[in-house]
Amino acid sequence: MSDPTATTSQSNQPLSVSRTQRLGGLSVAAQLAMFVRAGAALALTVPVICGVALGWWDQESVNLIGAIFAIMGAFTGVLSINALWEYIDYRRGLPIDHYEARLLPDSGYSLMRSGRIDPIFTRNVGVILGIAGLICGLLLGLLAGWPMLLFALAGYGLAFLYAGPPLRYGYRGWGLGEVGIFISFGLLTTASGFYGATGYLTSTVPFAAIPLGLLAMLVVFNYNVLRYRRDWLIRKRTLVVSLGMARGIDAGVALTIATYGAFVIMASAGHLPLWTLLSLGGLPIVLGAYSAIWRSKRPTDDLSALYQATLNAAIGTGILFCLGLWLDKILQ
Repeated sequence: MSDPTATTSQSNQPLSVSRTQRLGGLSVAAQLAMFVRAGAALALTVPVICGVALGWWDQESVNLIGAIFAIMGAFTGVLSINALWEYIDYRRGLPIDHYEARLLPDSGYSLMRSGRIDPIFTRNVGVILGIAGLICGLLLGLLAGWPMLLFALAGYGLAFLYAGPPLRYGYRGWGLGEVGIFISFGLLTTASGFYGATGYLTSTVPFAAIPLGLLAMLVVFNYNVLRYRRDWLIRKRTLVVSLGMARGIDAGVALTIATYGAFVIMASAGHLPLWTLLSLGGLPIVLGAYSAIWRSKRPTDDLSALYQATLNAAIGTGILFCLGLWLDKILQ
């Protein structure tokens, strides 16, 4: 298989001075935020927050402590998974020579490869955050019932196995990784937020979880677009790598439309209140970023902007979804 973004030089030069200086100029907090992907963690916590909001909409009151623990557990769990994914990708990417590594976008991988962050430290942070998330799940199990512990273990385990042993199903291709993201960061987290807030589940939850799961999948998909070259080099067969960059971008547009189309379908079918159509406000943000790529003579320069736009759209969509539920409740 030929490198679709190949360069001619294969020297073993150290990381470029500009890259090292740029990473070295980051504060400790900025470096931590980079390798745990704090922005992505917030975006991927949107489904559980929306699940809590949906529980509040469904009944007059919610278990506030349960809701807080559900959100905290999901957020720390995603931070943990992000750090562990970066560490696993770093280990898998060690055979990549320094010349190739310095061409890749700044990330947790770059911090570890440049020596700014100890890989063992990254792994340990991921483990500690994972334990914190599972403790929240355990406390939720005591507060709201055993299903919460099941949601926590299943969601975290499925997300870890995306890149972690023994399955590493995110490396296998065929869209398996994307399906796992949909279930772990979408279906299970939405259900955990609703159940943590109410102590029960209704038929509304799986219908609401479909667009929210697609939204989470879109976040990870566009991260994989940004990391396309690295993933190709380490033989990580994400859907983007399997399709190729051009078709992957087209697939991302289709996924974006499917995500927001699912909000329309669920609201039109009566599974969600019509006010949740406010969520469509996030659609122009992502499509605008894709449009910039199509217009650009150097589309790879706009991939970071696409990923950031996806994070902003996901967070904004979550806010608008919760606002729609609030408006529906107070205007009834």
